Amino acid sequence: MAILTLCWAGAALADMGGSFQEGKDLGGSVAEGAFAGINSGAAEEKVPAYGANPAETQYYQGGQGQIAGPGIGKTQECAGYAPGSDKIANQECEAVNFLARNPQIRPQFNITKNDPMVLGAKNARNNAESFFQSIGINGGTGSSTQCTTRTETTPAQYTTETCSSVKELGTQQCTMGRTVNIETDANFQCDQTVNAYENLSCDDSTLACTVTGVKLQCASTSTLCASWASSCCWINVTCNAGGSATVQHGDCCGYSYTKVVSDVSQFLSGVTYNPAGAKITCTNTGSCSMTFENYYCSNPSASIGHYDNVNSFNMTTSPVFSCTEGGGCEALDARTR
Repeated sequence: MAILTLCWAGAALADMGGSFQEGKDLGGSVAEGAFAGINSGAAEEKVPAYGANPAETQYYQGGQGQIAGPGIGKTQECAGYAPGSDKIANQECEAVNFLARNPQIRPQFNITKNDPMVLGAKNARNNAESFFQSIGINGGTGSSTQCTTRTETTPAQYTTETCSSVKELGTQQCTMGRTVNIETDANFQCDQTVNAYENLSCDDSTLACTVTGVKLQCASTSTLCASWASSCCWINVTCNAGGSATVQHGDCCGYSYTKVVSDVSQFLSGVTYNPAGAKITCTNTGSCSMTFENYYCSNPSASIGHYDNVNSFNMTTSPVFSCTEGGGCEALDARTR
């Protein structure tokens, strides 16, 4: 039995060695073909939109592009997005919605004055000398100190300024009293005025009028400073007596601006309503368009992005006439006036 068992064991070991060699030979035969299949063409077939430039590439502009407007548009577009069956196509709006909603869903916490981070900073400030010594910088006094005391004195500055006031001198003349000369041969008579009457006539039945232009008339308006802006960014145009108007603007930084336009015709050349240079410009047909200037809240007068035709509204207009008289009456009117 022992001899028979050893024979079986030898047969089993021989069989395992042959299977290993067969597997090794098979792997070597397909390795070259497997590596040859890994190339850019194979990746392009497996990865959607491989090698294609996305539409958002135009916003980069060498790092100088303004992405505030497109970013707001993409956030609004993805707010109501319904995921489809293509999981890769869903990834864009899933990422946008995550960033837009993250402040509301992430944990909220408060840092108090007793927070270890705050207390550690206070301790470093109050014990600055021992803190510097702990990192190898000697302070205090003595020969080993690396701190020095230096007194700088800035002398008082004085300057002498002079000015001159020059008064021009001139010769003035005046006449005192009155000299009356009496001529013995004079015919002392009062001044006389002779009135003459003349009968003139003309035909004033013809009056020719033509339209020479259009006058812009104010129309009170309340609208957003951009069609895609939040409600905190608004513009009000209020009509006043005498053809003037008041433009009020509020932005999302909490600032508000008021500008009084003495004549609504100024809208034809453009009315600036904030420090960054945003304008309302109307045409002689009453169509008014608005521009938008983006800026940081810390510096409202410096524009970081200009956008045209972000919103619009309408005003009314009235024609301007020029009339001339016929029948010779204009000449008669000139004489009688």
